Amino acid sequence: MPGRGRPGPTGIMGKAKDVVLITICSLVVLGFLFFAGMRSADVYYKSAWIVTHFPPAGTLCSEPFCLRTDTSKPESRFLELHFAYCPQHLSGGTQGRGRGAVLFFFFAFVVLLFSFLAIPIVGALFRVAAWPVLIPMWLAGKLPRSRLLPYARYADSGRRAPGDWLEPAGMWTGAVIALAAIALYCWW
Repeated sequence: MPGRGRPGPTGIMGKAKDVVLITICSLVVLGFLFFAGMRSADVYYKSAWIVTHFPPAGTLCSEPFCLRTDTSKPESRFLELHFAYCPQHLSGGTQGRGRGAVLFFFFAFVVLLFSFLAIPIVGALFRVAAWPVLIPMWLAGKLPRSRLLPYARYADSGRRAPGDWLEPAGMWTGAVIALAAIALYCWW
């Protein structure tokens, strides 16, 4: 007895609809990821600027990568968030001005997650920065070759080797950097 109920779309039209739907969904997800990545880069950019110009003269403009401090905020309304913009971006500020709070908090959560990508990246950079010491140790036979790559010490369950502390130290440093960047960005 062939399938009961109504059969799904078949043929070229059904496949074309699937391709269009998958393409649209993929573009929306890529758009969210691009926006979150851009805002995460803005978090680190503005935090580095705040550290080098501490204390800043005022609140930084909310437009990405704008470092002006002559900002103003429009009047607040119920369930609407408004951010500080400089005179150049006040009329056309696009990043969350006057939009619902739910959308802002969704994007803020995604940006927060992207900001914490610094933790494993800095952990890996600690191992790469130690290569001038680790490569001669490997050539002398005191270090397994697999321990030259970042996070490779977790791949084998052998005995401890010199430099096993590099990734944890780098990850703790990355966590401090991420938290400091987010705190500075939120403060100013």
